[in-house]
Amino acid sequence: MDYANNILSAYLRAIEFVLSSPEAEFGEGDLLGLQDSKRLQQVNRMPPAANSTCIHTIVADVVSRQPDAPAVCAWDGNMTFRQLDRAAGALANHLSALGVGPEVMVGMSMDKSRFSSVSTLAILKAGGVVLPLSTQQPLARLQIVLKDTRAKIVLVDAGQKQRLSDEELLPFNLHLIEVTTEFLDGLSSVPDGQVICPEVDTSNAAWVVYTSGSTGVPKGVVLQHSVSYKSCRA
Repeated sequence: MDYANNILSAYLRAIEFVLSSPEAEFGEGDLLGLQDSKRLQQVNRMPPAANSTCIHTIVADVVSRQPDAPAVCAWDGNMTFRQLDRAAGALANHLSALGVGPEVMVGMSMDKSRFSSVSTLAILKAGGVVLPLSTQQPLARLQIVLKDTRAKIVLVDAGQKQRLSDEELLPFNLHLIEVTTEFLDGLSSVPDGQVICPEVDTSNAAWVVYTSGSTGVPKGVVLQHSVSYKSCRA
């Protein structure tokens, strides 16, 4: 209800501004109002504390505190934190053996599922950089991103494995890894709590997110572990 009231208040202030100042530019209007401005100042009065821990290490701390708590609730199954950590650890160990480490970008193209959670955490645990590749984007756009990032490994589901095997992407020599229950079960297990990549720290990149490219060539935005942590806490 508060959210709806805030939207309604902003809408009414916009109408009042237009009616009272028809010649003014819209950007000159104050759509927040005094009460909302005070609320924002209160929420943001203290910046998030500096973080010296990587994102996957924060997850590991939760695993140690509540291993049997629900971590993933997806259409294709649920996972506790222990199950998530073990599956991601095995996949991270496999990625590490393939050369994934700090500043190495690993593509991920799959529909939302428990395996997308496992894959994201695995890339981070291996020290790599998560490179989301939308399942809906045309191959021409993916070519631009793949050329820019030089990503060679892409974690996929069955549908995306078929799509990314298209001859248009053959020159990139992609190593497509289909993440399934059978694949994960076939990997070597990793002892609980084992650090896969001790070299990675908060100054390393965690994600690379590309703009839509609707006004030109897509541009990548690099998010470090420290920045990602602050964004989650803010």
